[in-house]
Amino acid sequence: MTVKELLQYAIIETKKNGAPNLLIEDYNYFINKSIQQTVNSIYNFYNADQQRTDDLRVLKDFIKIPVTDNNISLSEEDNMGTIYEVRLPENYYHLISCQVQFELLHTWRCYDKGQKWTNKAIRATGEINSDAINNAYFRPSYRTPYFYIINNSYSNGVWKNYLHLIDYQDEDFSDIEKSRMKGSTLDIIYRALTSDQKGQVNTKYKSRLAEDFESVEIESEVKEKLIKADTPDIARQILNDAYNNVLLQIRVGATDVFKVVNIYIDYLKTPQYIRLSQRQFDMDIDTSQVLEFPEYICQEILHTLVKLLLENYSDPRLQTNAAINNTIAPPAGVQQEQQGSRR
Repeated sequence: MTVKELLQYAIIETKKNGAPNLLIEDYNYFINKSIQQTVNSIYNFYNADQQRTDDLRVLKDFIKIPVTDNNISLSEEDNMGTIYEVRLPENYYHLISCQVQFELLHTWRCYDKGQKWTNKAIRATGEINSDAINNAYFRPSYRTPYFYIINNSYSNGVWKNYLHLIDYQDEDFSDIEKSRMKGSTLDIIYRALTSDQKGQVNTKYKSRLAEDFESVEIESEVKEKLIKADTPDIARQILNDAYNNVLLQIRVGATDVFKVVNIYIDYLKTPQYIRLSQRQFDMDIDTSQVLEFPEYICQEILHTLVKLLLENYSDPRLQTNAAINNTIAPPAGVQQEQQGSRR
């Protein structure tokens, strides 16, 4: 299902006399909100059954993060021991599981020097962190490592403040013949160009980026890297490396016998941002984004979108819409709790 189809189906379901008209930018807001609400509602019961796991399979990803001594943020031999810090991926959304791989520094007990093994890391809550100070049972060790996510934000909002500057602009394609400007977005047009034409666009883009960031007050090192970027993808990566502060702490206790060499993470990716332009909506040929979810989840997103629109319209059908369109029941345990609360 494409974004244009999603909007068309939502308009069909909400169609009635006197319904207020919304701008395309309003629909973009409601579409992205409906995706976020649908994903979060499924994630609340992610491991309840196989269906919930399958619902978000397109967002599931895996990454192996190498660890060195440079990742050590605290090496004092206190009750908490050594703490490692690694940066999570740019598209990190929710963590599913975390595993820590250790390597022996020398022969110890039944382990040989250089031997590696992997243990599951446990989420460190505030209560566990407090108990671990004086309770040896909860103290981090190679048997029970803990993970803790910190700084889950972008510093000073820099990432979003400059997105409009690093995207392609019409002036970047001023040297390209109009006959080659075929596509709904500048990114699509760029991908269809020849290597020589891409070089022309890259030159224009690099020059414009240097002018745009000349008056922007950011770190000089970041600015120097940005003005050398040839494409928006490179510029985004530079901003991400500089300002992505989603950090994962691994607390493993004393490390005089072993060291952490790798961290394995299963996580959910951030859903793609949806942007439908007026040009795409007016065209007969559908060139809008294709939703990354399977068809039946797209239907659930559609139901959420319709509810948001009906509420915005103050439509009385909002009371009956949820009951009619409830196609995915909550997990069995949740159903039992709901039934028990009604008695």
